[in-house]
Amino acid sequence: EKLTSGGITSRGFNEAPPTKASEGASAGEVSRYATSVYAIVLRNHPRHDGRRGNLKIQFVIGQNGEVASASINTSSGNANLDQKAIIALRTMRFSPPPPGLTEAQRTYLTTFNFR
Repeated sequence: EKLTSGGITSRGFNEAPPTKASEGASAGEVSRYATSVYAIVLRNHPRHDGRRGNLKIQFVIGQNGEVASASINTSSGNANLDQKAIIALRTMRFSPPPPGLTEAQRTYLTTFNFR
């Protein structure tokens, strides 16, 4: 039984960095926070029952560090695997994001590979 996370990307990661501190978080802050999110997702991936599949989940981290929303972007084709991944992601706790991160910068897309 093996599960790997295929990576994580921030929807807002490619946004232009702010020109003033009050406009939002810097590109470095966005990158560091995305790295910490990725590490938590890798450490807390869901177990599966031997079924195989790959799925992508888009999720938003709220200001308090909890998952504010999560949805299947690409299904594994198995509703049970999809549901396990969503439940696992919703129970993960992240550090609160740095001040100034926009919702786009707190929106991530991750891939779970159940093998």
